[in-house]
Amino acid sequence: MNEAKAVAGTLSKIMTLADGTWRLQIDLHEKPPFDLLEVHQELAISRLHIPTDGTGVQNGPYSGMARELYRTGFFNRPAIWAAIGTTLNEGDPEKAFRQRLSEEKCWLKDSRCEGDVVCAHVSLTETTTRGERVGAHGTATKARFSAVPLCDWHHRKQHEKGYKHFDTLDSWRKARLQYVSDWAADALKAWLGFDHWYNCPPGDLAAWAAEQGPDIFGMLPTVIRQEFS
Repeated sequence: MNEAKAVAGTLSKIMTLADGTWRLQIDLHEKPPFDLLEVHQELAISRLHIPTDGTGVQNGPYSGMARELYRTGFFNRPAIWAAIGTTLNEGDPEKAFRQRLSEEKCWLKDSRCEGDVVCAHVSLTETTTRGERVGAHGTATKARFSAVPLCDWHHRKQHEKGYKHFDTLDSWRKARLQYVSDWAADALKAWLGFDHWYNCPPGDLAAWAAEQGPDIFGMLPTVIRQEFS
């Protein structure tokens, strides 16, 4: 009879892939049971300590809405980023996002990091067909809300050697999406006056979306639109 084995670890990173799949980075506290694990094997993930003080989404009065916001990718849309940025600063919608990135650690953090953290533009198109020079100068397409935090050293090397010197261009784009979607979720809930989305009444979010116009309101999860339309 095979005996199930559980290994403790810490969830250190959550990413959303282009196809909507969630990718988790977990740092294990002990040597992995390689005799029981293999690539593409199905796993079950469970939290070791279930919070009872309101820090877990399952304890919030509006946890259903919170799950729908993330499940439907509400915060992954450029129109939502722009609406939130305009709400915070109509004259410079990207200012709050840039400020948030400047307070983050370098995305490529390693022993070579030095200098201040800056907003490093992430190109959404290739600047050249030479694979090793893709996005070399970071200026191919100046898309809005398209940046990751880099220290001065990594930012300089990004311009000198290109994105692929450090990682694949796809990884840069995914990191960019993660940073901007996290900012969007945090910034809007703070502007609405709540610490967590599971504490925010759906009506408050619906009222904000309605003020932005029918296009933004139409991006709300169906359950919210149906209740407040």
